[in-house]
Amino acid sequence: MMLLKLLLSLVAVYGSDSGSGEDDDSSSVTLAWVNATSRVGGKQTCAGIIMPCGDQVSCTTTAIGPCNSSASEISATQYIKTYLIGMAYVDEAKYLSCADETNCADMKIMNAISGVGFRDVSSTTGQYGYSYTMTGRPFGATDGAYLGVATYLNTGTGDIVVSENDFYLYIPNSGVSSEGVSRGDSTMGAPQGPVKACIADMGANGACTGTRKFTPAASKFSIFAFTYGDNYATTYKAGVNGFPNPMTHMAIRTHFKCVGFAPTGLKIVNMNEEVKSLDTIGNDDVFSFSVTMDEGGSLDYSFPQEYNWGDTANYTVGSDTALPLSGVGSIKIKIKPIPDSGDSIYIDYLIDFAHIKDGSKYAVYDPTSTTDGTKGGAVTKSNKKTNFPTWAIVISVVLPVLFCVALVGVFLLMQKKKSPEPKA
Repeated sequence: MMLLKLLLSLVAVYGSDSGSGEDDDSSSVTLAWVNATSRVGGKQTCAGIIMPCGDQVSCTTTAIGPCNSSASEISATQYIKTYLIGMAYVDEAKYLSCADETNCADMKIMNAISGVGFRDVSSTTGQYGYSYTMTGRPFGATDGAYLGVATYLNTGTGDIVVSENDFYLYIPNSGVSSEGVSRGDSTMGAPQGPVKACIADMGANGACTGTRKFTPAASKFSIFAFTYGDNYATTYKAGVNGFPNPMTHMAIRTHFKCVGFAPTGLKIVNMNEEVKSLDTIGNDDVFSFSVTMDEGGSLDYSFPQEYNWGDTANYTVGSDTALPLSGVGSIKIKIKPIPDSGDSIYIDYLIDFAHIKDGSKYAVYDPTSTTDGTKGGAVTKSNKKTNFPTWAIVISVVLPVLFCVALVGVFLLMQKKKSPEPKA
């Protein structure tokens, strides 16, 4: 049961030591599958991880797809495989045009500290039960940013209502051992935390207001970036140390791969509500996209446009108080084709560098996914934060449902389990 919960809630985070960001071919790895008890469109969902794993990529890759009902063993033959490639500091207007991303004046790729990273796993049962997994890694030995992705699945029968989440991390050179710790159902948890962060709205004087409601079977994940280092502001500076000038954003790149089916009919909608293709999207900010599957139906993504950010200069990691909330930023979403690939794309999430310009800042982008087959949770341009906050992924299919939450930047442990209905 714990393995099932792990598989259903795991989202990958890693830094590419080579900078290439390429994943293993699906034929060269072995996926261990389990199935969820909930059904969408009459089909069970299968989730898989690479077994055995031995490096930062294989130990953090996840796959999700419709179970193969005709097979004697639990498995999926058509699925989505996702992981976070890493991060870069970029000139938003130009970086997608870089011919060689490892040697380009408009972006600088940051490599994670070596190792497989950290992974926290826990779960609860009952009416408000959920499963939770967080993976994360520091980028920068003395000055840099800890990036992580955390996700949970509502395994109970009641709505979970929250306003804050807990996040775990590791800050190099902070006097804390870099060894993973035993916590919950994991022996490789991040050494520091929790830190509490608001995932709801910002009210007067930085107050965290409102709540977020997650219905049974909803899958949710968060991207978390936490900068550190006394020399961050002078090291991560436009025009020096190989950083672009201007340097407008931190870009968190994820990899989205279709396995077992050829994606056709890819439709991308930009912020002007114009329909684009991979050939024509260029540098446009993406509002939504959809892809058609071989057996019919489509996978539809909608991107809400906001994230929370704040200052950590006077915050003590592990304290009972929440991270200060300084403001709300506008996320930018980019899609880039992967050369010579007919089944994969990059999805980039851009955080304004002004909100992470020194070694005492954080940002939280808090998405939610639903699999109810409707578009009721989708984001509209006049509704930047929905009941499922900053990233609703609505999957609508005729036959099986395929979905996977790709991203970065993280960690989500349900901070509160409240009554089925949010307070006024």
